[in-house]
Amino acid sequence: MSTLQVEREHMAALETQIADLERRLAILRDEKALVQETLDAYKYPVLEVPNEIVSEIFIQFVPPYPSRPPNRGTLSPTLLTQICTRWRQIALSTPQLWRAVHIAVWDDAVGSHPQIQLAGTWFSRAGIYPLSLEISGTRDSSITREEISDLAVEQARWEYLKINVSDLDTVFGLVGSMPQLRHIDVDVSRSSEIVTLEQVPLLCSAVLSGFAPSYIVLPWNQLTPLALKRLTTLCSGPL
Repeated sequence: MSTLQVEREHMAALETQIADLERRLAILRDEKALVQETLDAYKYPVLEVPNEIVSEIFIQFVPPYPSRPPNRGTLSPTLLTQICTRWRQIALSTPQLWRAVHIAVWDDAVGSHPQIQLAGTWFSRAGIYPLSLEISGTRDSSITREEISDLAVEQARWEYLKINVSDLDTVFGLVGSMPQLRHIDVDVSRSSEIVTLEQVPLLCSAVLSGFAPSYIVLPWNQLTPLALKRLTTLCSGPL
């Protein structure tokens, strides 16, 4: 048999195999289409829950207000924005999730602190709701008045305020009226002047620690509970 004849027979065999494979591939594609149709028709039960109920579930997921949730990870509202597009939209449109923030600055870097920027973003999502804010740092941490001013624009909505910083002036240097403030917790190491809070008509409870009683004056007659912890005075030392 000539070489040409052998190649022709080989070609015919290949064409037969290709045709067989194409028929089998067509069958598999039809089967795939049927499976995809079934999947497309399936409704995940959790996606059938109305938005308002999902929103309420989200509110129960984070720590109860005025407790401040972590900025990320478990129990953080940011986690709810990372599940799917629908849940992200629901979380971002649920203002109660974003009304409590903890800003922790543990380094001595001067400049824009991402957590302060994050707090501003959260508070903008909180709509008109009152806010719960905690600011904490070490003796070496550095927060400037300019950075705090970004949060001070929301001071009219501060309802619960906890401050544990070295310098009280940084926080209260720009603060004015806080008409919704109900509770304040202050632990401070120093201040260049006495801070007097006068425009706080709803303030009814306070916790003062360290040097705080020496640097801050509150409307004492409004307070129902007042807690004094680890008191240190400027003259006599620890009490």
